[in-house]
Amino acid sequence: MTRNRLLAVLLLAAVGVAGCTASDSSGSAAYAPSAPTQAEDSRSDGGSGAGADEEAKAEAPQIDQPGVERKLIRTASVSVTVPVLSDAVARARQLVAGVGGYTGDQEHSGNHATMTLHVPSDHLDRVVTQVSELGTVTRSAQTATDVTEQLVDVESRIETQRASVDRVRALLAKATTIDDIVRIESELTQREADLESLLKRRETLSGQVAVSTLTLSLRESSTTTVHDDGDEEGIGEAFRDGWTAFTDVIAAIGRGLARSLPFLVVIAAVLAGVWVRWVRPRRRRGTVAADAAE
Repeated sequence: MTRNRLLAVLLLAAVGVAGCTASDSSGSAAYAPSAPTQAEDSRSDGGSGAGADEEAKAEAPQIDQPGVERKLIRTASVSVTVPVLSDAVARARQLVAGVGGYTGDQEHSGNHATMTLHVPSDHLDRVVTQVSELGTVTRSAQTATDVTEQLVDVESRIETQRASVDRVRALLAKATTIDDIVRIESELTQREADLESLLKRRETLSGQVAVSTLTLSLRESSTTTVHDDGDEEGIGEAFRDGWTAFTDVIAAIGRGLARSLPFLVVIAAVLAGVWVRWVRPRRRRGTVAADAAE
């Protein structure tokens, strides 16, 4: 009997151990799929993050794409030797006005002139070609500065600043105390000033892109006439030059006297008054005293 009971206890213990083992195995099998699920979630999150990055890149301005119009500030400089300086200057002005441009600074010095011409950018090449035909080109250069990124950045900042100004204005409309109103108005003034600065920056860049600057340097060619008639014609020319110089001097003296005549009349009148009022009476008194002494 005792032996049978011992066998029964051992059998129950074996069954219990087997049950625990099976339970552990089934539990492990039940929880095993959770790891792949987390991995899939991680991959899913990673995929969505990559998609978000790609979407952000797609929304950002693609200024490096070939189809995007570049914004260039173009300048040019041309030096030309011309037969007649005055004619070349007048012709250059006419060419610029013909394409809707205008002449800026201008400087003359002897047989040389420098002009700053402001030309619509789409007509710059045409005007450069035309002014080059005024004479012989001695120097020509062009530069182009890409300001596409600057304009894109300014546009973005303008939109952001406008939204900021609108928010501050909304806060000002809801303000109820004097302190709040004063603080909000001060902030609004500062933000509006920043917005105005950005707008002026955009206007300046856009103007420089739309209108190019052409610096034109004109120099009149020196002409020397060689005569084959010998010294006689040279002496005649020298005499004529001397006579012209003499007449110019006489004319200059005459003009100087004519300009000085009103001053001379006034000075003579003043001196005459001094003579009559002071000098002449003294001389008379001196003469009378001398006669009395004799």
